[in-house]
Amino acid sequence: LPFPALAAQVASSVCRHTHLANQRKMAPRTTSQAVDGSTKTLREISWKELSDNNTADSCWIAYDGGVYDVTEWIERHPGGKRAVLLAGGRECTDLIRSYHPFSDKPEQVLKKYQIGTISTSEFPRFRKDTGFYKELSGRVKEYFDSNGIDYRSPWPETLRMLPLVPLLVLGYLFMFELQPAWLTQLGIHTGGTGTMFKIVVSAIFGAIAALPMMHIMHDASHFAFGWSDKWWATAGNVTMNMFAGADMLSWLHQHVVGHHLYTNVVGLDPDTPMEIEGDLRRVAPQQIWAAFYKYQHIYMPLLYGFLTMKFRIQDFTWTTLAGMNGRIRVNEVPGHSATFMVLTKFFHLGWRVLLPAFYWDRPLTEVLILYFISELAMGYYLAFNFQVSHVHEEAQWPVGKDGFFPLEWAKAQVETSLDYGHASPVTAFLTGALNLQTVHHLFPCVSQAHYPALVPIVRDVCRKHGVKYNEVGGFREALSLHIGHMANMGKQGKKPHMH
Repeated sequence: LPFPALAAQVASSVCRHTHLANQRKMAPRTTSQAVDGSTKTLREISWKELSDNNTADSCWIAYDGGVYDVTEWIERHPGGKRAVLLAGGRECTDLIRSYHPFSDKPEQVLKKYQIGTISTSEFPRFRKDTGFYKELSGRVKEYFDSNGIDYRSPWPETLRMLPLVPLLVLGYLFMFELQPAWLTQLGIHTGGTGTMFKIVVSAIFGAIAALPMMHIMHDASHFAFGWSDKWWATAGNVTMNMFAGADMLSWLHQHVVGHHLYTNVVGLDPDTPMEIEGDLRRVAPQQIWAAFYKYQHIYMPLLYGFLTMKFRIQDFTWTTLAGMNGRIRVNEVPGHSATFMVLTKFFHLGWRVLLPAFYWDRPLTEVLILYFISELAMGYYLAFNFQVSHVHEEAQWPVGKDGFFPLEWAKAQVETSLDYGHASPVTAFLTGALNLQTVHHLFPCVSQAHYPALVPIVRDVCRKHGVKYNEVGGFREALSLHIGHMANMGKQGKKPHMH
């Protein structure tokens, strides 16, 4: 983002955060009601009071209209402390269900921790499941059980990524003309390749570097890379913080809590504009049109390459300084801190810039240029994959009215997503199976290795329930729908439909 827009965004986030903090100091209005005769008394709890209890010392969550004090459960949660604290102080009905789609254990556990009922809502809520997600989850569970499949096994994605390791190592060596002895023994020489060759290698390096992010990091952030929090934290921190130089804590709030819960909701999904007026892009009909949007289908794709740089800036401006990721409040999570973020960013810059420039004496200007080129390549690779999945002609853009969105959560995930290239293993590999976005959004806790097998089940249940399943043949068609949507949104000068 240009600096003035970024500064305004930071100021807006800080103001919102301060306003919310002041609101939380107000004493909430409560009422009492009897439950199970005289065995338990519940009180009404506002979302402001709920949001204050989001730490390991006092962790409350709202689920299906109830409020639960799960502080005692944090240490006992089979998925580790991090997942519980990420949900602390929030309404997380759909968050819990989408990460436990094949079990009713969360509801059984929560019963004894209920302390009240939620009386107000921070954000609009989705409608209750009418049976669509229950049937879909049952069908998918039956598939895994009947085939004896461990749907969180980390090994399929680990094996897929192993061949990339030598490619990344060779790319790094060729970029900086490094010649270790073992490479000489193999008869490979990196010297005298020329500037243009280095530029090409740098771009290829950036594109390949995106793949571990889309495979291992992405699965780890959704608790789909092994069964242990140690697996998820280690894989996520190594690939996101140390390898890519971005921050896993920011990603968890932006992607898991924000994007997956409020997909395509302008102002709530951090991947969408936060305001209906003044953003660089107009992607939803409720945004106010401006004349410069006529060219957004040209200038926005050019800016997509800066995605990774934008992420790293927001690690500081949003997550650390404002305590917000868009409108998603940032919780403290074990193993993640501002110090850890800064140290891992230095580690990333160390192996990408400082080592080649100051240890191997490569020209600093050349090192920085090659770094910038590889970052652009990585940004373009990631951004185009992300954008075609949700910003397209067929996508819905939910708007809340009277405290509720018009759809139930699972149906909204289907109608805001786009799938392509289902029959292509190559496409699934090159996109980290994000080409099967619908399955991913419905079952984020499932490893992407199983998405192709689940598509027929999702199609069938969607057909039965009359839910529109968006799908095209390949990436070219998906990209065309994206560019076409951006062009059409740029042409529309009509006033937004407000609720």
